[in-house]
Amino acid sequence: MRFCVWFCVCLMLLPVSAAAKVYQGKEAAALRCAAILSVIPSAAARAGEISQKDVRIFHVASAVIITRYVSGDERQRQRAFTTVMQRYTPEEHLRDFHGKAGTCLRQFPIR
Repeated sequence: MRFCVWFCVCLMLLPVSAAAKVYQGKEAAALRCAAILSVIPSAAARAGEISQKDVRIFHVASAVIITRYVSGDERQRQRAFTTVMQRYTPEEHLRDFHGKAGTCLRQFPIR
């Protein structure tokens, strides 16, 4: 019982930043770009089309985009990234990768 009370008090004391954050505009676009630069290369590697080294390069690019262009703490950014990853079907990710990957890297430079 004491643990339950202590746990509830701790939850009430959590900072506001632990609350869900809504991303719009450029930050939402950055999250979408990070998602398409992450999911498609992973699938391509599983199909033997690209190397794991290439996948790591895409994953690093994705992480840099999130870190540089998306506000919030690490937990908020991770939660938002996961939400975006799950929001789209594999076909939508593939379509967007082919249509937007180059634009993403121009809009959100990683160097």
